[in-house]
Amino acid sequence: MMIPAACVLLCACAQETQPEDDSSTEIPSAARTDSVYTETFRCTYELSYPNNTMQTFDLDGVLEVEEDEAHYTQNIYGNGASSALEGWYYGGRLYNTYNGVDYYEDMTLDQLKQAMQVQLEPYIPAKSEYSEVQINDDTVVYTLTQKAAEKIFLEHYDFYGFNQVKGVEILDGTITQTIEDGMIAAEAAEFHAALSQSGVDVAILYRSETRKLLFGSTEVTITDDLRDAQAAYVHYSEIDTDAISDADVEDDAPEETAEGTFRKRLVSRLGYRTEDGKVYKSEFNDSESYTIDFPNHQFIYTNYSSKYVYNWAGDVGVFGTSCTYELSDGTHSSDCAEEVLKMIEQVKLYLRMELYYCGLSLEDLQAESK
Repeated sequence: MMIPAACVLLCACAQETQPEDDSSTEIPSAARTDSVYTETFRCTYELSYPNNTMQTFDLDGVLEVEEDEAHYTQNIYGNGASSALEGWYYGGRLYNTYNGVDYYEDMTLDQLKQAMQVQLEPYIPAKSEYSEVQINDDTVVYTLTQKAAEKIFLEHYDFYGFNQVKGVEILDGTITQTIEDGMIAAEAAEFHAALSQSGVDVAILYRSETRKLLFGSTEVTITDDLRDAQAAYVHYSEIDTDAISDADVEDDAPEETAEGTFRKRLVSRLGYRTEDGKVYKSEFNDSESYTIDFPNHQFIYTNYSSKYVYNWAGDVGVFGTSCTYELSDGTHSSDCAEEVLKMIEQVKLYLRMELYYCGLSLEDLQAESK
């Protein structure tokens, strides 16, 4: 099966479906909404064949929105082919770069969101669409009925085009939503399906994750130099499609572990440097830098002489010699000033964002450190 043409241009828009919620259970029924936020997303399709071969499609990205302007990055890996996309949206126009080819396309901000090839808006099942719901602290897990799983997957989540393929059966599905301040801030969906075609049985696994964060503090900075450069972009209809190639795109395939993938993509995606393959560093001005020390599970933010250390294995932050902050339960030593505690929390968020740009989550990294 072929990856859809929507991977080439962003003009295809996903259909949104929202059922009426007839549930009497006290479940949050709205997503976080704001005009200033960052949204991270990732999606995986795995097609397993009887001869033990597998076809894989991975996509991840970050979308930053500030009022009517936006910036996004997206990375796609499918069966050995890698693609990298980055776009800036302002004035009702998307200026996009796809594997080194520059073009523009007129669209609305909503159309841009729908073209990310991952459903960014959560689906709130009606009571008739799930057989079980579990509410634990800040999470809600819906186990969908088989009939509802088929409808919801094909109409809301799937962009691969399985609704056009005969012989596809959606077997089951679950939706897990994370609640913050009484609203849905994150969602993970998983569906299993089977395809019988020309005598070949294929097992299909779909997973997607989205999360909104940095409400009210996301900044989209479009410089004059950027605007001048993008004034030379051509309309997407004038693209020489032969110029779009993955031949010179560095291999972006995930490694066997989250840490291995993170190390690889820190260099290929984010430009980190390493001398020994253990400690990676990124200097983004004369005074600030990020250092990632993998053997000690440390992410270090340095600003002039100040050094904030976050240990992801223990979920602990350290500043100086006398301030230790246990982020898991909020306890800290008496010598921690309030502004230092807030900065340690911010440093943890810095690490989260580096991971998101590499198609991973902090939880992925922490799970391997236990």
